[in-house]
Amino acid sequence: MSNITSIPAPRAPFIDERTGLISREWYRFFLNLFTLTGSGTTDASWTDLQLAPADPTVVVDMDAPGLGSVCPTCYGALPSDEYGLQVLPGYPVPPDDAGLVPPTERQADNLIIPPYPELTLPDLLSPTNPVGITQRVENLASDVQGLTLAPAPFDPGTYVRRGGMRKTSTIQNIGSLGGSWVSITNYDADGFTATGGSGVSTALAAGTLTASAPGDYVVIVNITATFDGVAATRIYGMQVYDTIAAAIVPNVGGIVVIPPSETYDMFTISLPVVISAAQVNHPLIVQIGTGSSFTTFAVVNATFAMYSVGSV
Repeated sequence: MSNITSIPAPRAPFIDERTGLISREWYRFFLNLFTLTGSGTTDASWTDLQLAPADPTVVVDMDAPGLGSVCPTCYGALPSDEYGLQVLPGYPVPPDDAGLVPPTERQADNLIIPPYPELTLPDLLSPTNPVGITQRVENLASDVQGLTLAPAPFDPGTYVRRGGMRKTSTIQNIGSLGGSWVSITNYDADGFTATGGSGVSTALAAGTLTASAPGDYVVIVNITATFDGVAATRIYGMQVYDTIAAAIVPNVGGIVVIPPSETYDMFTISLPVVISAAQVNHPLIVQIGTGSSFTTFAVVNATFAMYSVGSV
């Protein structure tokens, strides 16, 4: 066996994990040192072996990337090409030979090795708190909660559309009412809170309602009228008229029957109507007439409203 005294590489374990004893590499190292120093027959004492070399002590401070100083103060060794070389710190020197192993027990198997200091390295993969990470996580959690609790975005294309008008103070004096249709105009105010309607626009002076989307709607018409009284029963009609198509809206209308000698009347209708795509943005108006002959006919109060059934 060669007397090689080079210290084993840092990767060589000191204790063999399989046996729990000193590893082969370190055993050979210490055995060679023991042999080179006379195998226990030399006059050199423990103190002699611990004397510092003539050259100044070399201080090694190796800086591993991301770890800082690995060995802040290491003595008695030069830097190695092996990355992360760790050198045992110097141990106290006995004041005399009292601590030497007796000559009869100076065998390699009984060599006493001081414990290697344990070095705990930081966990580079689990940083404790990178800059701002806690606040960023809290902000993200808050944003996610806000998205969960926030109402759905308003879609102007799908909601209940409505519009209505009231005539309460402006009397519309028609005079003679008979074989022709007369439009109800000059309403006083909007019937809903949204001025000008919401999805169904209103035109108070013109007396029209205009739907902005096709779908199912309900039309409400209320008229209070005064007129002359006669001894016979009379009638007049009511309809909703499309001013763009120049045609009545199907199935939205009726006949009002006036008993003999009656001088006033109030009627209300509430009827479903389907607004087709071709009728979108067509102003609709209420008309009365084409019935019996009336004189001094006046519309005292009127309501014209329309709203969608569900979202359209």
